[in-house]
Amino acid sequence: MHPRDLLQKNLEPRVIHFFNSHGFRFSSRKLEFNRTIGSTKQTVGISLSKWNKENDCTFWSMWGASSKDYAKWHEEQWGISPTSNALGGVSDWNITEWKRGPDKHFQLSGKPEDADEMNEFLVCVERAGFPYLDKISSWVGAAEQLVAERWMFDRAADFLLIAGDHTRAKEVLLEGVRTFTVDLRHDNFNELPRVKQRLQRYFGESIA
Repeated sequence: MHPRDLLQKNLEPRVIHFFNSHGFRFSSRKLEFNRTIGSTKQTVGISLSKWNKENDCTFWSMWGASSKDYAKWHEEQWGISPTSNALGGVSDWNITEWKRGPDKHFQLSGKPEDADEMNEFLVCVERAGFPYLDKISSWVGAAEQLVAERWMFDRAADFLLIAGDHTRAKEVLLEGVRTFTVDLRHDNFNELPRVKQRLQRYFGESIA
């Protein structure tokens, strides 16, 4: 069986029904589950290995949340749209409590053992995936997740400012400065200028 067909067979009906029961809708074209809560869109995508072959389907999941409210706030504050509306997102193996690492994806072979793979997938979804989505779907939770991942300090501060926690927002910005100027972490995404902009604009602090 073709890998994509094998996956579809194992998603139907139990996995799709499980997600549907939690308010998600499934797109078979995109291999993606989507749910909207308030202004937040939550997405769980299924990725297939490029090495898949007949009766051999390896897959993993990608988790994320976004909000148009962030774009609106950013445009009001800075006059431009942000690079994305994302609140956060990771591959499943980066989620705390997810049972499998990046070297052990789920694998389907068209055999009875496939049921065990899908059962474990659902356990991970319920115990790790959904709690992760819930966390990054709040301004504070999304901010703290980014800080824990040690990147996007400017965006994390934005989220905290939206939440009204200016004290924590300033702490996060200063942590961002320390990360790139004291700890000398490489600034892959050129965050430091945006961090300094926010310190100046919202807290009147200039850092060379």
